[in-house]
Amino acid sequence: MHKLGVTVALTICNIDLKAQKRPIPGYPANPKTLGQKIRKVRMDRGLLQKDVAATLGVTEDTITNWENGRCLPDLRYQVKINLFLE
Repeated sequence: MHKLGVTVALTICNIDLKAQKRPIPGYPANPKTLGQKIRKVRMDRGLLQKDVAATLGVTEDTITNWENGRCLPDLRYQVKINLFLE
């Protein structure tokens, strides 16, 4: 498997099929906001919003609101968020 696609080798026919992976719905390829960065890291790690919420000590709804740009995190969460994003 390649990072940007999938290669399938059919040994019987000696044919290599190559295709791009479908983009994951909601995946921010070029995150610009803090919420988009949180979503990208979360999705890259295969985590659910509830997993991130437990790590940061907030509710799942809070993560949803941050990711969707409805609100910004309080300063008290900045250290935990920075650790999560590293």
